[in-house]
Amino acid sequence: MKVVRLLRDEVTIGRKEGNTIRLTERNVSRRHARLIQRPEGILLEDLGSYNGVKVNGERITDPLPISEGDKIVIGDYILMLKLDEQEGAVDPFEEMATVPVERVDMESVMGAPLPAATPSAASVPAVAAQPVVGASTPSVSAVAEPASLSAMDQGTQLIPAAEVAQLVLLTSNQAGTFYSMDRTPMIIGRTSENDIVIDHKSISRNHAKITFANGVYSVTDMQSANGVRINGEPYDNMSLRKGDTLDLGHVRLRFVAPGEKFDFVAETYGDGAEKSNKGIIIIVLVLVVALGIGFVAFGDKIFGGKNDAPKSAAVVPVTAEQVLTKVEDFKKNRQWAEALGVIDEALSKGNPSSGDRDKLNEEKSQLQKNLDQKAAIDQAGTQMTAGQWTAAYQAMLAIPQGAVYYADAQKQIETIRTSFLQSAVAQAKQDVLSKNCANIDTL
Repeated sequence: MKVVRLLRDEVTIGRKEGNTIRLTERNVSRRHARLIQRPEGILLEDLGSYNGVKVNGERITDPLPISEGDKIVIGDYILMLKLDEQEGAVDPFEEMATVPVERVDMESVMGAPLPAATPSAASVPAVAAQPVVGASTPSVSAVAEPASLSAMDQGTQLIPAAEVAQLVLLTSNQAGTFYSMDRTPMIIGRTSENDIVIDHKSISRNHAKITFANGVYSVTDMQSANGVRINGEPYDNMSLRKGDTLDLGHVRLRFVAPGEKFDFVAETYGDGAEKSNKGIIIIVLVLVVALGIGFVAFGDKIFGGKNDAPKSAAVVPVTAEQVLTKVEDFKKNRQWAEALGVIDEALSKGNPSSGDRDKLNEEKSQLQKNLDQKAAIDQAGTQMTAGQWTAAYQAMLAIPQGAVYYADAQKQIETIRTSFLQSAVAQAKQDVLSKNCANIDTL
């Protein structure tokens, strides 16, 4: 745990050097948030970060007053405001520009104890357990995501030859290039320090990370400018399966599973931009010629001539009540995407009144929350398979009480705890048999 005293009127939090509190994980923005001391109290403000700031499980959109004990989540870190009484406190910033926050134990991150039988080393106490005396100088206590439970975050590790997968470039001028993923993790990016270098303007400096755990390969977006898509759908983190296409910016790759045979055929995916551009030019020329002929033949009718086309009937405005009645059956069956489709069509084509439009947008917002929560619960299963216990646990904790999927989330939390415990015990037994003392200490 790192404690930072708030001896300035403004304390900045972010990944970049120069912030008062520096959080080094990549899911923290360069300038993520700030704390502002005012006579009436302390305000927390999100500085337009990519992953946002949550206070007690709710994402903030405006500067928010915070109190002692509030749980602030920034990326993989949890921060809390504590009021203590220490006379003659020394400004920690006299000797350093920033205060980096390091990783600690799992119990601190999750905000709730794991099962009592979980094997662990002596852990750092959770922030909430620290005694508080008096109320003079405020300070921020920060904890981060623990050392990962899977092997992939314990430094680069070689992958057994039988489980080595490949990525093959399908597009760009390097199409047909195969990359062997023989270690974990591996970073894909545009510059030379990456494990897999793809020199393309749509690829970020450090674009994505490939990890391998429990027989499953996964890809994580490293806050790239153009994102990561799997089979056309955007993801921040997702496991890879045989035949998946992976789009990084405007570059497409194919995941070749261990033992899979794949022959790259250039014609299947296009021979590059030159032929494509020629095809576009030919199409454009044909369209220009066709438009010219149409102008000569029908110009008089278009400009001032008689228009024999029947007038279209006026659109009768739909009401919010009509649309919400139609949506109700989809909601009962938890078909959120279909319900959203009905509302989107009504908003774009139904010409609702201003008041009805507001009601429909409010319903649309709630439906989208339900859809996102369902996706989080579905993804939790994949994350457990990949050994990403913390990510799955935190995603379930983020589903608030009263939500449609709250009960499902609570069941998933119990499953995560049980699954983690079983995995940890199995790993411990294997380490005992192989006399891997170092790994036993880590567990």
